[in-house]
Amino acid sequence: MSRTSEILSIKYPLMMAPMFLVSNVQMLKIAMDEGVLGAIPSLNFLNDDALDRALFELKTYSINKHGSFAVNLIIKNNKKYETHLSLIVKHKVPIVITSLGDPSELIEKVQGYGGKVLCDVTNVKHAEKAKLADGFVAVGQGAGGHAGPISLQVLLPALRRAFPNKLILGAGGVATKAAYKSVIALGADGVSAGTVFIATKESEVDQAYKDAIIKAKASDITLTKILSGTPSTVIRSGYLETLEQQLKDQKLSLERGIELLNNKGIDADYKRLFVAGQAVEFVDGESSVSEVIKSLVL
Repeated sequence: MSRTSEILSIKYPLMMAPMFLVSNVQMLKIAMDEGVLGAIPSLNFLNDDALDRALFELKTYSINKHGSFAVNLIIKNNKKYETHLSLIVKHKVPIVITSLGDPSELIEKVQGYGGKVLCDVTNVKHAEKAKLADGFVAVGQGAGGHAGPISLQVLLPALRRAFPNKLILGAGGVATKAAYKSVIALGADGVSAGTVFIATKESEVDQAYKDAIIKAKASDITLTKILSGTPSTVIRSGYLETLEQQLKDQKLSLERGIELLNNKGIDADYKRLFVAGQAVEFVDGESSVSEVIKSLVL
């Protein structure tokens, strides 16, 4: 059994990344069936009761599976942080992935019940602040969502040199078996892939989102702060350009751009902004979650 398998209780060193408004319970169940780690953002649930029920369902389903599940919790500027952390502790979620902010409190509470914590990092400095975590998700250039500015060819060896014994997953641009193997070759213990799962049959996003993923190329991916104030990768579109121009015209900061536009009476809908990484280059049609996993690890 590999170190990754032992620490994360999975058969294959792959994580289906937590994707905002994409990941769902059914997708995570399939990930567990296939022996990998399925992750979901806590903010994907409409309310606290829905999250509570989902965590119970996932924890129950995970018994005797070859895979496991994780919950991604954003710390900084998240009004639901305390409530969601309490639910994570209540259900003893086996693995928690942190994004943005100081993870110290979360690490203490999750490790306190025997859970594991992985922290998203984009450089060695960020990793130093999260050194008490069980591991890192190295988010490199080309990743979907809050991508980092450093390529995995540099980031992974740098993290491995600084933390030779820490569990490290590499994220960014993985949609093929060759890319999966290359991340491992760079020194990662495992791989995180997200974009390749957005257009799957079990994904419940609008067909327009799936079509955009299938049509887009790596050159269509751009960075914007309009979603959260932190640079996020999205598919370039006329709608995005219009919103950013409206922000510019009103001399508004791009920080929390959607919220600012709505407050000004401008109809801005984040669901029409399609988050994705450069791995769109290799997504040519709809597949099942199971088929995608097998194409990467087998």
